[in-house]
Amino acid sequence: MDEKLNEVLAEVAGGRAMAPRLEAGVASLVLDVTGLGAVERGNIEERVRQALLGLSEVEEVRIAQTADK
Repeated sequence: MDEKLNEVLAEVAGGRAMAPRLEAGVASLVLDVTGLGAVERGNIEERVRQALLGLSEVEEVRIAQTADK
């Protein structure tokens, strides 16, 4: 499943997804939003959330955002 999770994240988030995990139906990751405006941050987070919820093994998605200043 980790391979599928990584494939989906690479497709929708490019290199912005870090430390993805799937445990007990909960997918969690850190999303690097450096350089993105508020709308872009929301859009990428929602794309990632919907893509992961499309996987049969995922029941919940938790996303933390980080950005370099």
